[in-house]
Amino acid sequence: MKDLIPILLQYIKSRQKPAGHVLFIAHNARCFDAPFLINEFGRCSFEVPTNWLFMDTLPLAREVMKSRGSKLASKTSLQALREHYEISLVGSAHRAMSDVISLSLILQRLTFDLKLPVSGLVKRSLTASDLIKLKKKN
Repeated sequence: MKDLIPILLQYIKSRQKPAGHVLFIAHNARCFDAPFLINEFGRCSFEVPTNWLFMDTLPLAREVMKSRGSKLASKTSLQALREHYEISLVGSAHRAMSDVISLSLILQRLTFDLKLPVSGLVKRSLTASDLIKLKKKN
């Protein structure tokens, strides 16, 4: 990771808008993806940039299912959401690109169902320092 983090930072910097946010979106980001990145950055003596935001789609999925009165509120895995939205699996489940494609299609449906614009995703996102504070609370 020590060799990969500078490459990741440069890649993202080369594609972001000046003075803009970088929004990472993942399913279960709050408990898995974001802590993993934060821990690896710290372990390798790097700081997570303050303009990086982490958005977890799991609470969005729960909100949609609850709003529909669905008993599937606890069924919010990517597979369950693909089935709910009738989205075909591309490749094998739990492979990076397959999950990215699935989540991108699911995110479109979730934001549509919740009438949630990009600004709403940003407002629901957390910074690395927010996540670290939450971890210390728990």
